[in-house]
This record gives sequence, structure tokens and C-alpha cells, in this order.
Amino acid sequence: MELSKEQNIFLVRDYVKNNFVDSGMCADICIHDKNDGNPHAHILLTMRPIEPSGEWGAKSKKEYILDKNGEKIRLKSGEFKTVKINATDWNEQTKAEEWRAAWAESVNAALERNEHAERVDHRSYERQGVERIPTVHMGVATTQMEQRGIITERGDQNREIALQNNLLQRIVARIKQLKDWLKEAVTPVVHNSRDEKPSIMAQLKKYEQQIKEVKNAQPSTLPMIADAYARLDRALEKVKHLDMRMKNANGLDEWDKLSVERKKAYNEYSAIKAEVKKLEANFPQRKPKSRDWER
Repeated sequence: MELSKEQNIFLVRDYVKNNFVDSGMCADICIHDKNDGNPHAHILLTMRPIEPSGEWGAKSKKEYILDKNGEKIRLKSGEFKTVKINATDWNEQTKAEEWRAAWAESVNAALERNEHAERVDHRSYERQGVERIPTVHMGVATTQMEQRGIITERGDQNREIALQNNLLQRIVARIKQLKDWLKEAVTPVVHNSRDEKPSIMAQLKKYEQQIKEVKNAQPSTLPMIADAYARLDRALEKVKHLDMRMKNANGLDEWDKLSVERKKAYNEYSAIKAEVKKLEANFPQRKPKSRDWER
């Protein structure tokens, strides 16, 4: 989903012009793109309006609060009670939502213009109705440490969140499968003629028999395979992490040491994968040929 430097510059300038400059603000832009996968922009904006004379105006003004008789209210300090009135609405919290939405719109327009299929959404997963747990922000320092192979607390949090999201994805897929089962059972009854109508009880008995076969085949298979899936995901993450450390190894000695660790981790992953396939074979229902697509 990466855009070229020229495309990023055009995107940022177009966004700033449409959302800030055209409304009377001054903007100072600095675009950073060092080909390290983290292009970003710093945008400094003014809070003061510009008067017709070309001079800076005040950010706010004070207005006196009056009582029911229209008189100024004097405080114990001797000062009159006032309220602060901002000259513009540029510092209002609602503007952050408005500008974030405008940024998503500008990015999506740039992606479409440059024939990218991906799209972004400024809203949280909860607001989008997406069953995913958001990751935590790591920051520049933590990201650089992780890239050097240094385990961090926030990196561990994000790895755990990735495992939980993987589990959520499987749960959502299972719920969809159950809904499809119900649709398969009910739809023929609704649409077929009286003579062609199949027995819904026969279909329900078929599903009950499948559930019974699963339970009787291996009573402890379900918790065992759930644990195996979790261990398989952790083993794969360990292999990927060692691959990244080898890529950033400092010298041949460190690379050789990591190579030994990586071989051991991959053997462990292969053993767990074989265990998962063996457990999956105990299920009478049809299974996907491989779980590799999930990763």
C-alpha cells in the first residue's frame, strides 16, 4: 500500500490546502520519507486568526457575565466574572474527528487514484463493528528495539493481541458456519412445494448425530486442539522473530548462534504442526486442508 515520495508529497499538500489553508489557517509542513517504511509528515498550524490588516489577531477574548438585571457580576477578588470566547473553533475537540475523517478520505482518494485496492478508516474497530482487538502504539524507540531483535513489553502485548485476534477470527468463522447450517436447514422448507418439502427434523437429527460423533470420538479433543492451535501460533511467531533477528544480526558469530536457535524453533514448530494435523483427523466433519492460510 506504499505510495512514492512524490505521491506522498502531493497527498499531504492537497490535504493541508483543502482542510486548513482554505479556511484561513497558516500551515508549516515537513515530510519525512527515508525509505525505512515509515513515511510521515509534521504539520504545524496556527491558532490565531489573521486580521484584514494582515496582522495576527487574538486567540480569544473575554466577555462579561451578566446577572438577571444585566449588571456585571463582581467576584470577592474585586474582578468581574468573565468567560473566555475563542476567536476560532480551530482548537475544538470536534475538529480532531473532522480532520481525521478528512485525512482518511484524502488517503483513500490517493490510493484509488494510484490504483491501490487497500482502503483506510479513521474510526476505531468498535465503531466500525469489526471484531478485532486494537494493538498498542509502540513508538519510534520501541519499534527500533524490536527491529534489532530486542523483546519489549509493548511488543509482547501486540504479539499476544495478534494471537487473540486470530482466535476471534476462528470464532467468527465458526459462528458463520453455524448460521449457514441453519439457513441450509430452514430454506428448503420455506421455498419448496408441499410434496418436495424435506423433513427438517431429519436434518436436525443429522447435525445432532455429527455432534454426538465428535463427542464420542475423542471427549478431550476440543480443548486439546485449542491448546495445540495456540502453541502452534506461538511457535510460528518465535520462528518469525528469529528470522528478523538473523536479518539484523551484528556479525557472523551472532548469525551462527541465531541460526542454531532458529533451527531448534522450526523443529518445535514442525512437531506441533504434526500434532495439530493428528488431532484434526479425529474430527468427523470436513476440515480445511491446511491452516497455513490463517497465517
